[in-house]
Amino acid sequence: MARSAGAPKLTISPDMPVAVKITQLASRVVWIVFTSFAALWDILFGIVISLIVTRPIHDGHGFWFSALIVTPVFVIYNILGFVVQLIVRSKWFNRLVNGKPRFFPLDSPSTKVFNSILSCTKQLELRFDPAGERALQAVGQRDEYKVEKTYLHRYLEKGFNIADWSTSWQAITQTSHADASYGEAIRSGKWNMFFLRFVSVSRLVGPLVLVTTGIAMWLVANAASSGSPLHVVQFVFAAGFVVGLAIFLNYTVAFRVLYFLREAEGEALLAPITEAIAEKSPGFFGVNEQIARDFRSDHPALAEETDSYSGMSFYPKILVKPGYVESVRNLFIRALAATGALYAVLIGVLVLAQWPISRLLSRWSNERVDSWSLYLLSGSFLIQVGLILALVLAFFVLSKFKRFTGILVTGVLAAVLPILITYMFKGSSDRTVIISAIVTAAVAVVPDAVGELVKAKPGARHSSE
Repeated sequence: MARSAGAPKLTISPDMPVAVKITQLASRVVWIVFTSFAALWDILFGIVISLIVTRPIHDGHGFWFSALIVTPVFVIYNILGFVVQLIVRSKWFNRLVNGKPRFFPLDSPSTKVFNSILSCTKQLELRFDPAGERALQAVGQRDEYKVEKTYLHRYLEKGFNIADWSTSWQAITQTSHADASYGEAIRSGKWNMFFLRFVSVSRLVGPLVLVTTGIAMWLVANAASSGSPLHVVQFVFAAGFVVGLAIFLNYTVAFRVLYFLREAEGEALLAPITEAIAEKSPGFFGVNEQIARDFRSDHPALAEETDSYSGMSFYPKILVKPGYVESVRNLFIRALAATGALYAVLIGVLVLAQWPISRLLSRWSNERVDSWSLYLLSGSFLIQVGLILALVLAFFVLSKFKRFTGILVTGVLAAVLPILITYMFKGSSDRTVIISAIVTAAVAVVPDAVGELVKAKPGARHSSE
């Protein structure tokens, strides 16, 4: 039934499960903290790294001398950081990390990203109420129309013969991975849903790498002076689990509240991707607008129905199937590892640059400068390896252990490992170490506790204007 212009939207308000409210709040907090303040995190990271690498020079001096030394290093960091961003956004780097476009030479998702997302659509079952199923079915029909028209335009743009399009489109839709076909994923409405989540959560990768690397490097610098890597190990272990939590929370648990984006919201979310495509294909936006007009002309009833779902929220039940957690891990771990490696190289360049200068200007002995610089240089790479290993362990726990068994095992590992490491280095474990280890364990079990929230009752709510 059509809604008259200006009429208030119908609101259906089922009892929202407490777990859904918690995950909504946690997801929003993580999103705001890490993405809305991404530029601030970058500035703070640059200041922290500049202070760290120049420590041998400014140590023991006053504020103004320190500022005089740190400022040019901060400027150099920003120049190198700009280069890093160019590399991250480059086509060759994306292909190096994720493989070439799945339907090369057509613009399409990278092969590894495509395979991981397609796996997720099959391995995460979303159980809606009848209204939610109908909404998803209608949106899937719209997506199928628009995706086909979009690929057809790219197909002709590359000079292929339109007479062969039917066969080519059939081959594209029959592309499969992990028992999931691309065509089925599009028609079910899941492909667009999971792809948008990937685009959204990918914006967390950079800030998460900056924050964890910045704190870890500060601890590495302190460890270089104290000679004990205990706190570095504790932080890297806990941080890996927290990063796993942030990714799992924002990618998976967020599906418990399925919100159908309004047109403007979808355009804003996909802006980085569409702008990159538009640079190579100047008529991209015009083509998209034409496809949208054609859809409304060819399927007016379906267009009206899908419009009516804009702004609606549904609360499906979620069933995680075997292999899903690994697919989510694979979807993001390459970007995390690649971004971390680039920043490790950036830090390494700054450390190498300060090394001979510190030997000339520092109040430290040359032996201490050499030892400290080498420690920092190796630490910048080892912490990235440690973070990835901890992240893999976090996803392993999420996938292999059920309910409180997984939570218990994670907590025991997080509590015991730092104490054992301290005992290996010192021959004893004092009270401070034990307390610190308990805190680390408390942080590390959070991903598993959140994993228990992936259960909900179906329902729908339409936001009021």
